[in-house]
Amino acid sequence: MTTINVATSQDPTQTPVPQVRVFLGGVGGQRVAQSWMGNQSTATGSTLVQPSQPLVIEWVNGVPGSVATAWLYGTMTMR
Repeated sequence: MTTINVATSQDPTQTPVPQVRVFLGGVGGQRVAQSWMGNQSTATGSTLVQPSQPLVIEWVNGVPGSVATAWLYGTMTMR
């Protein structure tokens, strides 16, 4: 995985501001990205995700009822 883009449906100036954290291996696992402005944010890097490893994207705060979306980009290798 090389890029994660996140967004929510809430207005960018609306409070409370959503925060997002990305964990490899489940919540509390290895944190691979985070944003204090989880409304419109991009994380880049290079993280190897094995087929058996969960990747959890967690939003906290934000406006109740908002829709959160994440887009993951990278290369998938088949054996």
